[in-house]
Amino acid sequence: MTAPMLLLSLHACATAPPLLTRRHPGGVLEVRLNRPSKLNALSSEMVDGLREAVVAAREEGASGLLLTASGDRAFCAGGDIRQVAAMPPQQRRDFLRREYSLMIELFALRDSVPVVALADGLIFGAGAGLFMAAETRIASALSSLAMPECALGIVPDVGATDYLRSCLEGGIGQWASLTGGRFSSDAMAAGGLCTHVYERRPLSGSAQLAASRLVSVLGMFAAPTKPSASPGSARSLRRATLPRRCRPPIPR
Repeated sequence: MTAPMLLLSLHACATAPPLLTRRHPGGVLEVRLNRPSKLNALSSEMVDGLREAVVAAREEGASGLLLTASGDRAFCAGGDIRQVAAMPPQQRRDFLRREYSLMIELFALRDSVPVVALADGLIFGAGAGLFMAAETRIASALSSLAMPECALGIVPDVGATDYLRSCLEGGIGQWASLTGGRFSSDAMAAGGLCTHVYERRPLSGSAQLAASRLVSVLGMFAAPTKPSASPGSARSLRRATLPRRCRPPIPR
């Protein structure tokens, strides 16, 4: 039986909160982006809630951190541009600082906790930053990744200048950085932008099924005591769950 949902929201409201967390038996912490009507665009409170989840996973010794999203249109279509545009200049700068810090902290968490992202749909902008910060990156066959702000002359942010260069060869990363070009799931797998691809069938709940299986796999390797602090311990745990460079579709 799964643990009750814990809601991360800075402001109580009658509508569904934009970020949900679930602590599963076995120590897996699942964090779900929950703004499907807004394509799960990152708001200020979501950024703060995600940072709280990263801290909790690190300090409480979670056996894994799983990033998922509600709906089937987007994992995350980027930052909430309308919210940011309405902010005074100083608040805009602060939002970007907190957003970038989140990506760095999430990437660093991989040294101690397996971080897995499960995406279905659009993976754009800041959403791509979240996705790429995970070591194991699983996308549905209908997913696509892009940095569309590049088409407006904005320098790729949230780590994109690094992963577009390191994952994609032959000038493809440079092309994407200049044009905001979109990568299909096949192109993502071929270029190393995702590590696994799964088939999504209409009305089948494929993403939810994949998430439940990932929770089971990560929970199987939860240590009964606090894991060793040796450099190889976290790396061994990550290899035991889902190999980084393996790209076959996960079982249906």
